[in-house]
Amino acid sequence: MKVKVIILSLVLFPFFSFCQKKIDFSPKYEAQWSQVNDTIKANWKNYSGDCGEFPDTFAFAMWCGIQFYWDTYFTQLGLLSHNEVALAKGGANNLIWMMDKYKFIPNANADWGDNRSQPPYLSMIVKDLYPQLKDTVWLRNAYSYLLKEYDFWTNPNNTVEDNSTPIDGLQRYFHHATNEEL
Repeated sequence: MKVKVIILSLVLFPFFSFCQKKIDFSPKYEAQWSQVNDTIKANWKNYSGDCGEFPDTFAFAMWCGIQFYWDTYFTQLGLLSHNEVALAKGGANNLIWMMDKYKFIPNANADWGDNRSQPPYLSMIVKDLYPQLKDTVWLRNAYSYLLKEYDFWTNPNNTVEDNSTPIDGLQRYFHHATNEEL
């Protein structure tokens, strides 16, 4: 028994001592933050446009004409912090348009990305955009798509892909690609 206690202490001591160390999370390059922010703010127009088949102008992550789902959420945070409300609304409207086209919001609107889902961000996009937009007609329309997205995620009988897991109420993102597409 004494040997087990000694071995256990030798194993657990390093773990507990690590957990008690104070880790410094202060930013390494804080002095450059304002410069980075100014550069991003000055370049939104260089990385946005009327692209491809989309109904609205949006800020794109990589290529004009391809909109990525979760990139849109994080891009929107930056757009809203820089008061680029029209671009943020355009990105949200394009996601809504994708819901109509694909019956869900895919990873991206490209042949390699339209057969898989991503974690659902539309509700957060709407929640963050509405206070700056203050357009109840837009909100009512967006809400109807939030219900569709909720159904896509929670209805095991949806016709696109099965997002269910063996744990009741827990969903996952997945793909509905064929073996050839994979």
